[in-house]
Amino acid sequence: MALVAAGFGQAMPAAAASAPESPAFIKQGQQLMRDGKLEDALALYRAVLKSEPNSVPANTAAGVVLDLMGRGREARLYFAKAIEAAPDAQSKSAGQRAMAMSYAFASDCKQTVEWEQKVLDYAKSKNDFFQQGEVADEAARVCIDSGEFDTALEWYKRGHDLGLMEPGIKPERKDLWEFRWEHAQARVAARKGDRTEAEKHVAAAKAILDRGTNPNQVVFFPYLKGYVELYRGDAKAALADLQQANQNDAFIQCLMAQAYEKVGENAKAVELYQKAASTTSHNPPPAYSVPYAKKRLAALGAGRVVPTAALTIGHIFVVRHAEKVSETADALSEMGTQRAACLAATLKDAKIKTVLTSQFKRTEQTAAPTSQEFHVTTKSLPADAFETIAETARHAFAAGDVLIVGHSNTVPQIVKALSGVDVTVGATDYDQLFVILGPGVLQLHYCPAARPGPESHMK
Repeated sequence: MALVAAGFGQAMPAAAASAPESPAFIKQGQQLMRDGKLEDALALYRAVLKSEPNSVPANTAAGVVLDLMGRGREARLYFAKAIEAAPDAQSKSAGQRAMAMSYAFASDCKQTVEWEQKVLDYAKSKNDFFQQGEVADEAARVCIDSGEFDTALEWYKRGHDLGLMEPGIKPERKDLWEFRWEHAQARVAARKGDRTEAEKHVAAAKAILDRGTNPNQVVFFPYLKGYVELYRGDAKAALADLQQANQNDAFIQCLMAQAYEKVGENAKAVELYQKAASTTSHNPPPAYSVPYAKKRLAALGAGRVVPTAALTIGHIFVVRHAEKVSETADALSEMGTQRAACLAATLKDAKIKTVLTSQFKRTEQTAAPTSQEFHVTTKSLPADAFETIAETARHAFAAGDVLIVGHSNTVPQIVKALSGVDVTVGATDYDQLFVILGPGVLQLHYCPAARPGPESHMK
């Protein structure tokens, strides 16, 4: 089995490594997909299933097409059938891996991990430690792209440890796992806004590569540097490095497109998003890139890029924390507590699925009533990690509306990162509510100080 950088490219489970040659209808369908004719490919697979309802290849292929079309719930019905009809444990494991990737397209870290565990169990039954490491890294990749950083780090560590358990492991294989582990830690740190930690692991990854034991991993280093620079807020440096990475990788295309957006070159961003949106693979890079690229194309006014309502874009609401007890305090005053409750009432008709705050108590207290109203767990990110906050919000609004609670000096930066629009928040401005609308911003006022009760809405 060829070495594949799990978490960087496509980690192929053992179940698929020795798969027989694909049926003719699969090859025909894949060509239709490459030509952008997803509906035709789906019709072809469904036609086969009319006469062969238990065809594992047809059920799996239909599921893949539906995931690419943004119709994950339908896709998972086909994957479930493929798993049920699997003739042996190897084929069943391949179906389980496809199911895991379907949840990856939905940014569902929890369900992805549950299904990847089944794939990992199959590799374990074969005493295949390398494959166990690959599968764990693949699950981790989905979780980091879903914004579940702690779970991602846990599974990356698991993949590293399992890989090193390979009997008679060679030095170059040890270096591979160490490189992947440093690569993963750098990306997680970058997403958490910890620049120092990210740069430390970038240096460690480079030192491992410099040993020369894994020359085929060199291409993943400019990707790492570009990734860290992008989340550090240096889009120009990110582009310089990402242009040395694999230009045919949908994930790299999305990273570069994001960087081009940040430097104001939207035409180049659209071109790259179009490429990313048209990929037909079914693994972690497109699981993130296809839905994200389609959303960004819609936001940038690049036309209707997918014939389904699955790409409806949510709203991102950005507010400053409510009034504090005093200038030096990190807790809300009575007025601030009332405003926080009023914010929840103001947003009662929204569909909040994600609430982001800084590490400071005043933002968490402002968000608390809204989090309780929508039964959402608040996620805290470093106050000055503007790019991480913005990217987390962009990815999260695929599942529903997002509320971000920041500070007078961070809200303008967050709004700018999300929309490119400059806004101001004065020292005494507590009632501003910014609604991100793709490349535009709607500025509203909620719960004026004179009447901070829940009866005052968006005035």
